[in-house]
Amino acid sequence: MLLFELATIVFIDRLLYFLSSEYVSSPDISYTVLKTDSQNYSALVTCKSSRGTLPITFSLYNGETPVANETVETQHAAFVVPLSHRSAVLRCQAENGDRIAYSERMALHVGECVFSIRGFGSCYLMLQARHLVPLGGPVTMRYKYSTGEDFSVTSVEIFCRAAQGTHLRFQWFHNSSLLDDTWSFRLSNQESVLLRSVDRRNAGTYHCEVSDLFDNATVIQSEMYLEKEGIPVAL
Repeated sequence: MLLFELATIVFIDRLLYFLSSEYVSSPDISYTVLKTDSQNYSALVTCKSSRGTLPITFSLYNGETPVANETVETQHAAFVVPLSHRSAVLRCQAENGDRIAYSERMALHVGECVFSIRGFGSCYLMLQARHLVPLGGPVTMRYKYSTGEDFSVTSVEIFCRAAQGTHLRFQWFHNSSLLDDTWSFRLSNQESVLLRSVDRRNAGTYHCEVSDLFDNATVIQSEMYLEKEGIPVAL
């Protein structure tokens, strides 16, 4: 269904004309990658509405922060966004007159790191764009341990996985104290692993908390107890 509003009354040669304007439609958001030099990349983000009376003001947001805006005599506008090894959650806004419409949110993530299960690996530049799926439970934990020559447990890998979500933040806790990121690594969008050696100092309760990068309102956690002998026990 097309939406129209009476916008302007014009007199030309003593004749009365009614000019109707069409509300702008919800814009689509898309991107292409631009390589500015050997070390730097940018994303050319396009906001495009399928209909709407001109001019249209397009605005680009990163989360709730405005990035750029432009008023154009076309039904699309493009913005250049520098890419860094951080995440962005982009959204287009289109406006003509009293009508404001929004695109879906799109997550951009640059600098995916891939690690082997022993913590060795490398980082490479990878750009991912996807429509956001919010965090959903349950959050589950599992473990895998390594043994020494005498078959005693020497190290433990504790995995934390969310059932759904495209842009998640993982935080690890030991006895309710937040751990730094030194020994935790992202395996995928929905899973993180924590590497721990087995000794008295590292025994105790571990839990991970998972939240959306773009919305901290929802946090889901899971717990596991690690004995001093290195055998994890789910709580």
